[in-house]
Amino acid sequence: EDGGWSEWSEWSPCSVTCESGTRKRTRECNNPSPKCGGHCDGHNQETELCDTQRICPTHGSWGNWGHWNPCSSSCITEGSGIFPTQPRFRECNNPPPSTSPPGTPCPGSNQESRECRSLPLCEVDGQWGEWQDPSKCSVTCGVGQITQKRLCDKPAPRNGGKYCVGPSTKSIICNTKLQCPIDGQWTPWGEWSTCSRLQDGDIRCKQRVGNQRRHRKCEGQTKDPEGKWCEGSHRDDRACYYIEKCRRPGDWTEWSEWGLCSSSCGESTRQRTRECKPIYPDYP
Repeated sequence: EDGGWSEWSEWSPCSVTCESGTRKRTRECNNPSPKCGGHCDGHNQETELCDTQRICPTHGSWGNWGHWNPCSSSCITEGSGIFPTQPRFRECNNPPPSTSPPGTPCPGSNQESRECRSLPLCEVDGQWGEWQDPSKCSVTCGVGQITQKRLCDKPAPRNGGKYCVGPSTKSIICNTKLQCPIDGQWTPWGEWSTCSRLQDGDIRCKQRVGNQRRHRKCEGQTKDPEGKWCEGSHRDDRACYYIEKCRRPGDWTEWSEWGLCSSSCGESTRQRTRECKPIYPDYP
């Protein structure tokens, strides 16, 4: 025996809170309930469209990431442990959130960054350290100088950086207020003496060795007993030969190039010449 349907329930709320959705209502097969395998004809649920009369808000969604921007620096600072970074951006435009009614903004950040680890190390220009203690006066008498040095190591130039600008040393005058002893100074050498030989006197035409001598003086030292005597000898000797007036064997030079023919036609002659020059011994 078939059963009968109850009354329809109230319509459920619309399935959406904006624009169009659906709503439903139900009924039960219990008025009366079916018996012995019977049933109620029809459906226990029905659905219909519903319009909320409200516009739905548009929630924001991110667009694609843009290209990576340039790194924040062109080099890595040595020893800092900090690397330059490069950012990239995206826009909340796929779609953008509506303003009326207000949509939800895109979640998260519109920017992300990454480290630039493949850059070269930054150049480090050198800087001068402190001036070192001054040296002692360069002399023990009279006027000298005191020198100070500094090093280009605070820091030293690295990775192609520039060397420190300016001098690495500086000097100041120092006066010991002590008179220096006057050392001797040699005068220029005098002229060579005539070529002579002890046994023969002056050598005029003897192909035998003679001697020449020249002198110089040590001046200045005698004025100061503490001054140093000139180093070396005041006398200089050398062997000599005087053969200008001696008879000497001669020898021909090489022939010159042939001259031009004496006539421009027929048989003629041409000349070449050579000279007879004296042979000098291999003396100093």
